[in-house]
Amino acid sequence: MTKATKITAISNQLIQDLLLLRQAKFQKEKGLFLIEGENLIKEAIINQQLVKLLTNGTSPDWVPDFVEKFEVTPEIIKKLSDTKSPQNFIGVVAIKEKEFDWTHNILVLEDIQDPGNMGSLIRSAKAFGYSTIVASPSCVSFFNPKVIRSTQGYIFSTNLKTMNLVDFLTIARSKKYQIIGTNIHEKSSPLESITSNNKKVLLLGNEGKGLSSIISKFISTNFVIEMNEQVESLNVSVAGAIIMNLTFN
Repeated sequence: MTKATKITAISNQLIQDLLLLRQAKFQKEKGLFLIEGENLIKEAIINQQLVKLLTNGTSPDWVPDFVEKFEVTPEIIKKLSDTKSPQNFIGVVAIKEKEFDWTHNILVLEDIQDPGNMGSLIRSAKAFGYSTIVASPSCVSFFNPKVIRSTQGYIFSTNLKTMNLVDFLTIARSKKYQIIGTNIHEKSSPLESITSNNKKVLLLGNEGKGLSSIISKFISTNFVIEMNEQVESLNVSVAGAIIMNLTFN
């Protein structure tokens, strides 16, 4: 096992650089993000994305040699942590983008703001065969700490992309994807009429405003989720899970 480097000062340049990775701007710029806890660390190792490990104490023997190791103080762990009760492990993970998989359903998200919703949607996408998620630049970062915790580790096995949605949907339409959505202002079909026969792009919009008019124009089939009239609407992550389940091949 390679020897760990000891760091005792929060002012250390590496620690200062890692603190910046809480911001989406620097995650994108550096191609890195932070994770916490043993379970997420192990998932990152399995997917060969863990590049650095900071521990409060000796590094465990299950950490491979390709990971750069650091022993740091409890104060540094607390400073880097996003939780009230920090665990002993902080990992630095490389963002690994994959090529588009044009053989499976794709989830497209516009302006999702709540980290819990984003994390839940990533988990549901994994469960129901949506191998790629495309988010607008205005969405909460995939690598927000609360998003990462909500995914329960599935963030490492899902292809996550942030890009201009008009550009993406134009390409998807040219590849004969059926683009489906739930725009309440347009004529719609019952959700039960969804079939799993052809490839689909599912559009989901902002928690309060829904889909923008520009993105809604790409919908080829609009569906409505029928429910008790006393309930005005569903949480976007719940609605997304219902639709993805119905389109699961």
